Amino acid sequence: MLAAIRSWSDRRCAANAAEFARRWSGVIAIPDYFLQLLILIEDKRFPKHYGVDPIGVVRAVVHNVLKRGMRQGASTLPQQLYNLRFARKYGKRYSGSIAAKLVQVAFGIWITFRLSKETILSEYLQGVYWGKSFQGIDEAAQGYLGKVRQDLSVEESFFLIERLCSPNRRSSRRVEAILRRAPIVDILTANHSSVGLLKLFYEQVHSVSRNQAGQVSGIRDKDCAAPNSSLIPTLGQDQ
Repeated sequence: MLAAIRSWSDRRCAANAAEFARRWSGVIAIPDYFLQLLILIEDKRFPKHYGVDPIGVVRAVVHNVLKRGMRQGASTLPQQLYNLRFARKYGKRYSGSIAAKLVQVAFGIWITFRLSKETILSEYLQGVYWGKSFQGIDEAAQGYLGKVRQDLSVEESFFLIERLCSPNRRSSRRVEAILRRAPIVDILTANHSSVGLLKLFYEQVHSVSRNQAGQVSGIRDKDCAAPNSSLIPTLGQDQ
């Protein structure tokens, strides 16, 4: 029963994310599959909630109380925008205390009523920390992949978005968990990719990390054995 409810919820959220991406990807100047992946991985109810995701909060509390593997958070993208503005204003991360969390929640609700969703997402993408010295999507796309954000492939999009949770640490378990979600696999398939190709991409990226040079972009079905790729000399070893 719970599995059926979860599957229905995932499909509904995926449909909302796809509709949002089709409408706003041109305005935000980024591929629609990037926006779909970002929403489904970071805040899957973003297109419809009002700054706070009560269902996500309950899920995270239950999960963390039962200690089922990795801890989960429930901060929405509007709430995370508070963290970015706090860091810009005070030059440090917010404390994460209960009082700070309540302020973050209030900000998430306030900013959602004050700004449009696409404006919130644009500001988030421009300011979020992506690991190493990269602040914002443009620095991350150029620094890790040598590309402008409009040219990111679906594999590259997944790679960047997955890093947001722990920008300077790899987590194979997290990648595997995300790739078990049907809507994520559907996005890969719809854009001529697959779980196997994405894993191959990750293997090549990590090889670049070890060797400080290599080729990683442009992976597609017919190119798996010898992908046509671009050089990424800036991708160093994760800590």
